[in-house]
Amino acid sequence: MKKIKKKSIINKIFYYKCIILLSIIFLNNFNVKIPINNKISNNKYSIASSLLEENTNNRNELIKNNFFIIDSNNLEKIQSIMYGFSISKKGLLTNNYYRMLGHYEEPGPDGMYIMIRKIGEEIKIHQDFYGSLGLYIYENKNTGFFSISNSFLLLEEYLVGKQNFTLNKEFSDNLIISDLCSPSIYETMVNEIILIPPNSFIVLNIKKKTFKIHYIDYKENSIPFESQEGLKLIDKWVDKWGYIFRSLKRQTNNIMIDLSGGFDSRTVLTILLNSGINMNEILVNSINDTLHTHEEDFKIAINISKKIGFKVNNLRLDKNGTKLNTKDSIFLSIYTKLGFHKELYLETMFYSKPIFSITGYGGEDIRGLHHIPIKKYINEICSSAKKINGHIEEFYKSLLKRNKRFNNDHEIAADLYYKGRVRHHFGKASLESFYANIYKLYPLIDSDINKLNLIIMKSQIMAS
Repeated sequence: MKKIKKKSIINKIFYYKCIILLSIIFLNNFNVKIPINNKISNNKYSIASSLLEENTNNRNELIKNNFFIIDSNNLEKIQSIMYGFSISKKGLLTNNYYRMLGHYEEPGPDGMYIMIRKIGEEIKIHQDFYGSLGLYIYENKNTGFFSISNSFLLLEEYLVGKQNFTLNKEFSDNLIISDLCSPSIYETMVNEIILIPPNSFIVLNIKKKTFKIHYIDYKENSIPFESQEGLKLIDKWVDKWGYIFRSLKRQTNNIMIDLSGGFDSRTVLTILLNSGINMNEILVNSINDTLHTHEEDFKIAINISKKIGFKVNNLRLDKNGTKLNTKDSIFLSIYTKLGFHKELYLETMFYSKPIFSITGYGGEDIRGLHHIPIKKYINEICSSAKKINGHIEEFYKSLLKRNKRFNNDHEIAADLYYKGRVRHHFGKASLESFYANIYKLYPLIDSDINKLNLIIMKSQIMAS
């Protein structure tokens, strides 16, 4: 690969980020200076090791509370912390729970989190099985230096002027023409910064100043749907989420479920109904407008509610809280999404009482919509980008080279969609909601249900 001069690569990354950012939001009315390539001092961004100064501006406070930078030269200062929340039999567990507990236990696979655990001379960095937040690593193989963050933009800012970058042009071209977000499992806009896949965690050796990525086998697609084991797994899944819903309901009525006429929301509704919760004591939310298929969806939702015996859009949630200013909203979104997602869901409030939002996120994978031949998948993508077909095809070829564990190309296409596009879409959108004290709960993105071999089920349905 031809080496690009530092000034040139910074300008090109700046150019691509500006195009992508302008494709997501109209900024004329905000009078906001977007931080792109500012040089950042170590002491203001060593988040996990609590090195931030007390008197910082709002931007630094937001970054301090939600993002981190780990530098291989400062490993001894890192402390245990959790970002986001995990889901277990004990409930929804956040950093406050572990601080009160006095130690950080290894979390289960479900939830939306990154946990940093300092154990003797090692630091373990865990993520949920879905990899919702994203873990980004820069490594200089010549010097041994590395840096890790949960924000691509923050990591790139931290390293500008200190390390050399080369632009991943194929990735950037693909993101610009994509409908919503990147399908990448590993790649980023910078060739030297990688995104680790969902089924992995990182172990750091403090004395040696090294890191290693470990992979977890979550047994995805391993259990036949129609087998006895598969049916038991479905029962376990329904019981688990029913228990979670009942536990939440005992604590609060600040719960909502999205109900359209679609398969995904109806599936989640079935689990909620099975839990025995009084549906008239929580908000059943259904959009009633003329956009997309909303008008038809709303009619279906009304029919469902009448048949079962509850009301739609029946209650108001407790939404008292602190208003976020425009700059704060933008900073949170761009540090979460920029470089992977093209739509900013700007949260305007931090709610005093947590809101628990139950959704059908991830249902398209359960329905097997992208268990298709990889050539067909690539052709579908390229058809929307005829002017730069060559770049897109090369980008997908590079993705395929990294996916060597699959037995057939149907699994490759499904994996690119699920571990790439769906992960970046729903994971990052849920993270934005979490900043507002909204907990997104999605039973269809679950470590148990993803053990079912739905590829076989999909082919059987199509054959019939």
